[in-house]
Amino acid sequence: MSNRMVAYPASKWNKYLIMAKDSELRPYLPHTAKLTKATLKSFLERFPTVYAKPNFGGGGRGVMRITCRPNGTYLLQSGKGKKLCFHFPHLTRTMARQIGSGKHYLIQQGIDMIQLDNRPIDFRILLLKQDGSWTYMGTMGKLAARNLHITNRCSGGTPIQFKDACKRAGAWEEKQIDKLEKNLTSLGLQSAKVLNKSYPLLTELGLDIAIDRKQNIWVLEANSKPQYELFRHHESSQLYKKIHRTVQLLRVSQ
Repeated sequence: MSNRMVAYPASKWNKYLIMAKDSELRPYLPHTAKLTKATLKSFLERFPTVYAKPNFGGGGRGVMRITCRPNGTYLLQSGKGKKLCFHFPHLTRTMARQIGSGKHYLIQQGIDMIQLDNRPIDFRILLLKQDGSWTYMGTMGKLAARNLHITNRCSGGTPIQFKDACKRAGAWEEKQIDKLEKNLTSLGLQSAKVLNKSYPLLTELGLDIAIDRKQNIWVLEANSKPQYELFRHHESSQLYKKIHRTVQLLRVSQ
């Protein structure tokens, strides 16, 4: 295995398993499993909304949202497309056609994340390892495009500053927001520590985070080569330059 593969582990499932073994991180992880007909059925019986996503890849490509409706039908949303499935076999056939052959998918509990104008917001925590120590660089929000369930910029999502998102979408006070960011910092550093034990060459970590209406924090997935363009819009005008300079040095040294 090359150093590059060890430095940038790609499997979402492997990273989830590593984090789930840690008692401090486990409460922050949504229920997640490999996608099969059995796990899909089980998750839909337990949660009103679930997400199916590729084990490999990023940018929100291939992510599907499945909602169980009161009349027993299912609404499948993939990108801008929506499909009403009338029963479970109809749903599994439709998903199989969209996924195609040879692709490995995960199923994950849906989180009732905070929203602004009916548009969900999630967050990216960025951590970098410099001189043997991990540093929390900051957190930025991603606001989904209208009528979409994914927040990625390539799908029309727009950056929103962390405090602005919490004030506008959560209507939370400054003390609550400061406490949230403190918890995000601790969560990020613990995640980096745990993943670094299994991937000693890891020097970059981006955590995709959801915050629900009760201020619970959820780690949706961990990215070992995270995009950081969001941080151009951070309240600290110099932060993006610092991140870019550090990342370039880290990647050159791999």
